[in-house]
Amino acid sequence: MRISGKLSIIVILTSITVCITIWASFQIAKGAGFHRLNLLHLKYAAQYEKAINKIERGAKVNTIKLKRIVRDIKAQSIACLEEAGFLDKKLMQLIDTDYALSICEEDLVTADTALTTIKKYENKKIGKSNFVKNLKKSLRVFKRHSAQFEEPISKTVNLILIIMIPVIVLLSLFNIIFIAYLSKSITNSIKYAVTLLSSKSFDANNEHIASKNVSGELLELLNASQKRVKEDTLNLEKSDELKHIIDLQTKELKTNITKLEGANAELSQFAYRTSHDLKSPLISARGLARVIKEDADKNKFDDISNHAQLIEGQMRKLEALIESIFNLTSADLKKLDTEEVKLDSILSDIKERLIKLQTDNKVLLETDFSHTKTLNLPRARITQILENLISNGMKYCDTNKPNQFVKVSSVDTKKGVLISIEDNGLGIPQEFNNRVFGMFERFHQNTSTGSGLGMYIVKKHIDKMGADINFTSSSSGTKFEIEINLNDKGEYIWNANQ
Repeated sequence: MRISGKLSIIVILTSITVCITIWASFQIAKGAGFHRLNLLHLKYAAQYEKAINKIERGAKVNTIKLKRIVRDIKAQSIACLEEAGFLDKKLMQLIDTDYALSICEEDLVTADTALTTIKKYENKKIGKSNFVKNLKKSLRVFKRHSAQFEEPISKTVNLILIIMIPVIVLLSLFNIIFIAYLSKSITNSIKYAVTLLSSKSFDANNEHIASKNVSGELLELLNASQKRVKEDTLNLEKSDELKHIIDLQTKELKTNITKLEGANAELSQFAYRTSHDLKSPLISARGLARVIKEDADKNKFDDISNHAQLIEGQMRKLEALIESIFNLTSADLKKLDTEEVKLDSILSDIKERLIKLQTDNKVLLETDFSHTKTLNLPRARITQILENLISNGMKYCDTNKPNQFVKVSSVDTKKGVLISIEDNGLGIPQEFNNRVFGMFERFHQNTSTGSGLGMYIVKKHIDKMGADINFTSSSSGTKFEIEINLNDKGEYIWNANQ
């Protein structure tokens, strides 16, 4: 097979895996969006109930407020219907959860009825008792719909997780193994070609040997080289100039081989560590599933629940690793579009995503942004950098300290802007200081729950942005400092060599 054909296969397999992963990620994110809409629906329903109770206790009827609340409730149902695309509807029909959309449609009818009731009361077409009675009727419908909406949405998202995660894992493993095989095949062919080109006996007698060991473009290269050697030998036999040209070409080819071998070694290490970390949760989950089956046969339902929670933990670990791999691929992308970013806005989004981690570990997140320079950066890169460093500060907090914190601050510098992320956690052991940004490194085995790729991804983004990162760490905590070099327009300095 030609090298170009092998590379095409690698691109196609990778593209399929990435497309499936992105689609599944979008579907899961959309499910989270539906849950957020339902939470807002519950919130406005509670406001609606509170307003009705005040009216029943004799308070003055505020129809403007009532209409605003009903329109807010209606807006969530409209957003739900607009979010559901063609594929979403087909998927929900397939698994019989499309009644969630019917709930939204019924909610719109109920909201319109409530607005009509309010208008009639404003026009004095109905009395206060009938007015309150109709409002309470619509309230019961809103509350019932909120309770009914969660089940189909959760069922849809869970089905996507159950189906897509194994598919993505299997595709990823297949890709890693197959790409490693193709890389080895290409490397062996190139090595043989180099050996043959370097051989003093490279002449017509080598043709049948080359065809057995190399193929495609390399065989064409050897044939072309052979033809050129024959022609040049006839005209410039024993020429020093010809010898010099051949030496230069051979040296350049060997240099390229060395670079390819280095990249192949890194790929092999990544494939080995990733396949191990991907297989470990699956093996654990399979073993726990077998134990659950045994517990079910013995009616040990408490043990079943405990083992099911352990399986869930393994799946979360697997999900985190897949997300880290996805982030690692995005860190190697070419130059991304820039936009003016506000650090306080980015921190607000990060805090929302890390709220459970922050609450569980009782860590205070502080900010102090005093820089004045405009930051025109790729939002995805700076977000991943800050989120990885902040989440590490929260994960590895020191529970023996009374006031645990992670502080993010910024100041102007001559080159650009300096961003600091400081915590008073466990700190990084001194013997690991030179391995902080390595691949699959974990320094606190008892508390580590990540993939070991977080700091590696941070360094990738830092290098791409042409920025500098330094840190100091002790038992008192850790402080990372990121200096982003900016031009006159506040744009980062892209490093195409990384």
